Amino acid sequence: MKKICVSVLCVLLIAAFTTAASAADSAPTDTFTHWDLSGGRKTVSMRPVYEAVHSVTARSLGLKEDIGLIKDMDCDEKGNTYLLTDGGRIVRFDSEFRFLGDYEIKDEGGAAVDFSGAGGFCVYSQTEIYIADTKNARVLRCENGVVKRDISLPESALIPSDFTFKPSGVAKDGKDYLYVISEGSYYGAVLYDPDGEFAGFYGANTVKGNMLTSFSALWDRLTMNDAKRSKTKKALPYQFTDICIDEKGFVYTCTGKNVSENTGQIRMLSPGGTNILPGAESLNFGEQELVKRLNVRKEQNFGGITADGRGFIYALDKTYGLIYIYDSSSNMIAAFGGGSGLGRQTGVFSSASALALSGSRLMVADSLKSSVTVFERTDYGETLLAAQEMTLASDYINAQPLWERVREYDVQNRLALGGLAKAAAAQGNYRAAMGYAKAAGDGAAYGEALQRVQSIFISKYFVWLFLAAVLLLSGLTAFIILTKKRQIILIKNAKLRTAVAGMVHPFRSFNDIKYRQMGSLGIAAALTSLYFLTSAAATNWSDFRFTAFDASTYNSLFQIVQTVGLILLWSVANWGISTLQEGKGKLKEVYTVTAYSVLPLILFNVISTPLTHLIVSPNGSLISGLNTLSLIFTGIMLTVGLMVIHDFSFPRFLFTAVVTVLFMLLIIFVLFMAGILLTYFWNFAWNVLMEALRWQ
Repeated sequence: MKKICVSVLCVLLIAAFTTAASAADSAPTDTFTHWDLSGGRKTVSMRPVYEAVHSVTARSLGLKEDIGLIKDMDCDEKGNTYLLTDGGRIVRFDSEFRFLGDYEIKDEGGAAVDFSGAGGFCVYSQTEIYIADTKNARVLRCENGVVKRDISLPESALIPSDFTFKPSGVAKDGKDYLYVISEGSYYGAVLYDPDGEFAGFYGANTVKGNMLTSFSALWDRLTMNDAKRSKTKKALPYQFTDICIDEKGFVYTCTGKNVSENTGQIRMLSPGGTNILPGAESLNFGEQELVKRLNVRKEQNFGGITADGRGFIYALDKTYGLIYIYDSSSNMIAAFGGGSGLGRQTGVFSSASALALSGSRLMVADSLKSSVTVFERTDYGETLLAAQEMTLASDYINAQPLWERVREYDVQNRLALGGLAKAAAAQGNYRAAMGYAKAAGDGAAYGEALQRVQSIFISKYFVWLFLAAVLLLSGLTAFIILTKKRQIILIKNAKLRTAVAGMVHPFRSFNDIKYRQMGSLGIAAALTSLYFLTSAAATNWSDFRFTAFDASTYNSLFQIVQTVGLILLWSVANWGISTLQEGKGKLKEVYTVTAYSVLPLILFNVISTPLTHLIVSPNGSLISGLNTLSLIFTGIMLTVGLMVIHDFSFPRFLFTAVVTVLFMLLIIFVLFMAGILLTYFWNFAWNVLMEALRWQ
């Protein structure tokens, strides 16, 4: 036995080392992106957009003492970097990573100002800095290191009486408006006008609601007394964790933990405070699956944000140390970094705390390591961002050669495929645009190109298409008239004719099945098989905009369970429940009626599969309307058929149908538990067998 096991292991090792590795099998890089597929989101590795080139520490700056915990970081227009520490210290170094000394803050009299515990700051220029002094509930406006103004919370009727001013972040725009975010504030940022007067709250998050929460709130209002109402928890919007303003004056905010439904963590705000980032409120900017670190399941916490004015947003997840890059259309460019508290090597983090941009450089601070990691764009990253910037500006044709260069690095890059689709459409090559858009999974671009292709085709062959339509309609009309006049029977088999007629005359057809033995198990089995085959065909062959098919995850066994298994399970459960209710139907009849009732769904699959390739917009109501119509027909046939064969009234049928569904769930639960027990038994038996062989 040992010799056999060793031989098999050697063969497997040889096969593993001699087989060429595909892109999907290769080791993932530290950089990844998200693909939005019909069946959900997929995480895909990609080439690095940024790479770590330097680590700035106290030692590299020539300092003998430790810098301390880094709370925030910012850069000025000359590339100098400023670090705010928890001890109330601002450390500076230049673009060559040379120490420039501390940026000391003094009052008008020359005395040092204590701002230890400050949560954030903003370097507006080399001479003007704003410090969010959290512990002292103020914002310090400093010019050349001298405090010129102490900004505290003003008295205003617009400010709630329970509001606590604990500034943790600050930003200033080109029109001299000051934005201050406060810990625990769900009212938005505190806005000051150029004269330093309170101008209101800006851009508050909102609480998402639905019909269920509205009904629950109404029910509580009607039924709760004052004592119970005082103990209930009110859902409040979540606070901003960071704020920044780009070169064009757009305001960006990020929201940390416990965002409702994990969506809308990043926002781009208009002057009125409205989120103008497309689809941001329903988009999860982080990961859908959260993993454990050190046996602790942690939520992502977006705690840093910056933007470059070119349309790209950089957000920092402090929990896992991941840096996300998005554009102004909510497209994810890339994500990289990591560490999740275990980062040791350059490029990952123990406790990422802040990020800032300095030209093309991206700086990320690690508070525990008291270091700053400097990232530079790779050639691939520079090309990718330049091409996407042109695409965002609708300069599709000039972006085309850049996208082609991107594909030389990464042939499956979806942004490149989407950009090439737009470039091809701009040049009038709509079929090529369709191909690129399909590969990119861009349904909107594909639909626009398809519409142009159809318009050109119809314009070119309109006369022939019109004649073909007239001939087809005339032929169909003549065929119907001739069939009626000569009483031609198209379906010779009486039992098959009964099955088909069930869609038009359900009462008559199912009465024939019950009392004239016109039902057929063979036809029922054929319809069951057809339901599976057409459903599989619809999943596999429908246009990509209408199906969640993914070759890497598709399982035909699951499709069988959804179709054949559902029919059989319903038949058995309904027969069992109806028998207890003195139903007269036999198991054979229940199965026959159920299988006959899926005929509308079969026809829908047959019609919709090719139709999806012709419809311009996937949001159109034609497919959904046909699907609804087929479900209604199936429901009517199933209701009438079971009422007839069981001799039930409608209320009695409705009751048995509800109990049948509950019984089906019970059967599924029992089968699931049985599967678990069999798995445990198999593992136990296998372990016993291995132990017995080991002791021989």
